[in-house]
Amino acid sequence: YLLKFFKNNIDIVVSKFEASELTAVMEIEMMMTNLKMAHELVSEVVDLDDFRNLLTEATDSACTTSFDNRLAIHAFEELYCSFFPDFVYCHSTKRFKKAPHSFEKGYSRETQPKMKPTDQMGNKHLSHALHHTVELQKHHFGIEHVLSLIRLVGVQCVALIIEESTRYMSENVRRNLAQYISTVLQGMPKDTKLPGGSIMSVLRDKGLLIFIELKLKEIRGYSELQSGVFHGLRFVGNFIAFLSLLDDALRVLDTFNAVSVWPLVSSFADDDDYEMRKKTVVEALNSFASTHPAFANMKVEDERFICRAESSGSIVRLSLRRVWTMMQPFRDEWLSEGGGGVIPKVQSSSEFYRLFSASLFIYAQPQQAGTFSTQDLFGDGLILAGAMFVHMLSQKERFRLLDFNRFILANRDFHSCFDDVKPLGDGKGHAAARPPSMGADEMTDVEFERYLTNASYCDTLMETFFSMFEVMFPMPSKPPHDFGPQESDGTAGRVFRSASRAQTGRTVRATSKSGVGSSGAGVIETPPLPQSAPPPPPASPPPSPPPEEEEMPPPPPGPPPSSMPPPPPSSMPPPPPSMPPPPPNS
Repeated sequence: YLLKFFKNNIDIVVSKFEASELTAVMEIEMMMTNLKMAHELVSEVVDLDDFRNLLTEATDSACTTSFDNRLAIHAFEELYCSFFPDFVYCHSTKRFKKAPHSFEKGYSRETQPKMKPTDQMGNKHLSHALHHTVELQKHHFGIEHVLSLIRLVGVQCVALIIEESTRYMSENVRRNLAQYISTVLQGMPKDTKLPGGSIMSVLRDKGLLIFIELKLKEIRGYSELQSGVFHGLRFVGNFIAFLSLLDDALRVLDTFNAVSVWPLVSSFADDDDYEMRKKTVVEALNSFASTHPAFANMKVEDERFICRAESSGSIVRLSLRRVWTMMQPFRDEWLSEGGGGVIPKVQSSSEFYRLFSASLFIYAQPQQAGTFSTQDLFGDGLILAGAMFVHMLSQKERFRLLDFNRFILANRDFHSCFDDVKPLGDGKGHAAARPPSMGADEMTDVEFERYLTNASYCDTLMETFFSMFEVMFPMPSKPPHDFGPQESDGTAGRVFRSASRAQTGRTVRATSKSGVGSSGAGVIETPPLPQSAPPPPPASPPPSPPPEEEEMPPPPPGPPPSSMPPPPPSSMPPPPPSMPPPPPNS
């Protein structure tokens, strides 16, 4: 009768976990721990089967070659059906919470079993206390829930959860997110260039914000932007954040085991029979853990467990390698034009970093009345996934250079330095008027300050995630590129090409006829000043002159050539006719 009672009670607890969300894992673990302690006390007077055998039979994992059970299967089903798509991640607290709106179809679970107070904690009062204790833990998911999940399903089943979650995430990106991103990249606006000096003299603060909003109007009007692009990025970001919590939890457990056993092993570390004695200690600890259920977490598989806490392996590192492999089929498409070119396109770009910069600009917009903000719907997982893709595409520097939010923040910081400076007058006692802030009637000061706060938060998170991925998955650095004069640049171009050819083994010096020397690739030096005494002759024989066809002609009359080529003409278009002209200088 007692054996049947324990079997039924274990089955009810497992059925309750299958009918609950992942946030209820702490409650299930406390019920299972209560059953273990009750079984241990009863086993002192009545001969019962081992509790682990009863749990194995109840979870359908009796096969010796099976690494899954009902608990582990329900755990990763909850992850990819409800947790990754419907939860939002907060990096400040490292916790997840349920999103106010779901973009997925409803996930049907099993019906909650009817549990008596004796099936929970033994009596009505203790079960009521348990309910109030775990109620505070059901509205979020953090590292304490991950620790409970590992203790509930077992360390041997964690690998199954990671493998299945990674495989499903890769399929989701390949089938959904990659197609949405490709569609949006093809429909990027033709002109995404940041405003220059002529427009900056007219626009300021809120007017600059509205100017960029008009440029990105086509992207904001895409119907699948939130349900497709943002939702897919949130899914990938939640996956990476969950693996980070899982990695931290496993390190906590491994460190606890290593610190607990290390004094017993290190006492004979200098002996000749170190390996044999270490194996003996491990076998003794496993025997003790088998006979005392309270120390079941101390069970060790082999003597190599001591090195786990000191190992540099990481679940996140291994998963990032899988993500890198998964990105290869559409990597060139996200880079645009076979690697994105050497010089970034300022006027228009269809690369991923430009799309993600526009997404962050929309993400930082203040909340409208009666709607949910983008931060409430998608959390920090969206930023985490975007930072990972930008890092793996080696587009960090381009993102930092051409990000819309950074541009507005820098413009705000620049103008704030002159807010307290009295403007100069026109010489007649009249103060010069400041450039008007266009669009002031369409956005209030409170909304603009809220946007600046959100944009600063996004910028801080991006730098944090860039630093994390640089440590976890460093990308090879690209060599610097040398840019010289073109073929049509006359004398400077011929000097540059001659110097470039001379780098292969010859040294090109200026002839007395031309008066122009070259000591390196693309560097044009002015002729030296006359000296009072001639310099001493060189110790080594002079190098051979350049070939006759590469002889440099004398420079044209006039001032000596400059060390830099002349600047190109400005490509900034004149300000639109609807905007007022810039004020005259005093």
